[in-house]
Amino acid sequence: MAKQPTLAKANKKEEEPTFKWEGTDKRGVRVKGELRGSHQNLIKAELRRQGIVPLRVRKKPKPLFTFSDKVNSKDIMLFTPALHHAGFWYCRGASLGHGWEQ
Repeated sequence: MAKQPTLAKANKKEEEPTFKWEGTDKRGVRVKGELRGSHQNLIKAELRRQGIVPLRVRKKPKPLFTFSDKVNSKDIMLFTPALHHAGFWYCRGASLGHGWEQ
């Protein structure tokens, strides 16, 4: 009897990083794409199996900022000091736009 994959194994595939790649196909045309895999060498091997000569394979960087509809505690922690600082100077009669005026 074959074993069913466990939840840990199913989630492991989702945790694999995404790699951006560039290469040339059999006709010499440059092609680009993204593949998920556990290691750069596995991505290169998969591209070769598909008939693509890999020129560049790099891990896709994670975005610096994520935008969503929800405000989380990290957003509040980052924004509150800036708001407090602006309010401090505004209450003392300083224009909030005075730094941009020339």
